[in-house]
Amino acid sequence: MSARFGGKRVLITGGTAGIGFAGARRIVEEGGQVIVTGRHPERIAAARDALPAATVLVNDAAAPDMADKLAEALGPDLRLDGLWLNAGEPVLGRPEDLDAEVFDRMMAVNVRGPALTLARLAPCLNAGTSVVVTSSSSVYEGAAATPLYAGANLRVRRRRGRKRAMGTRAPMTLPQAPNQRWSLDFVNDTLACGRRFRMLAVVDDFTRECLTLVADTSLSGARVGRELDAIIAARGKPQQNGYVESFLQWSLARRVLE
Repeated sequence: MSARFGGKRVLITGGTAGIGFAGARRIVEEGGQVIVTGRHPERIAAARDALPAATVLVNDAAAPDMADKLAEALGPDLRLDGLWLNAGEPVLGRPEDLDAEVFDRMMAVNVRGPALTLARLAPCLNAGTSVVVTSSSSVYEGAAATPLYAGANLRVRRRRGRKRAMGTRAPMTLPQAPNQRWSLDFVNDTLACGRRFRMLAVVDDFTRECLTLVADTSLSGARVGRELDAIIAARGKPQQNGYVESFLQWSLARRVLE
């Protein structure tokens, strides 16, 4: 197992069960220090037995002063490299079962708790700290037992999709022979040490052959040109490149290239 979290300290609220507990165990396995919170005595005891290297704290996400108590338990000098706001409580039942007490607890655990925890612990976060908020798919997928939870709209909103170009688009013609059209694209990934890199992939659209796959921490336009020159030297020029032709037409139409 890699030491991806070596030297890192992560706090997970609601980390004594479910995905929070699974995440805590994985972080410990990968060399990290974990602090988890929970409110059920039996789950807290089980988490302490299963994760002896972790710090397990008692904290009720619904309590009005929960964030202050958590900050006090952590101490003024604690620094965090990750904060996972995972504590949540789905409310099961029919719409007619809703009353003021149920509603107040649902809002306290799922809305007020994460917001106050983040606000109170913000001074403890190191530069570049990752903050993760567990959401719910109930409002989208729906479940027979969760109309109250879904109806309260308690989840992080989805980002809207990018706007599509207006107008009629003609479908791209299919190539009929090798070397008729190439496609190129970039992909990104991260090494175990955290350093990012890019890869240039060039594919023959007819044969689906990968003509080159270049990985580097930086791929400039000049570098891309040299890689394409190397492919051309080996197999000749493509008859067309859809992306390049479209970009040139756009540039000329707007007088970007003259």
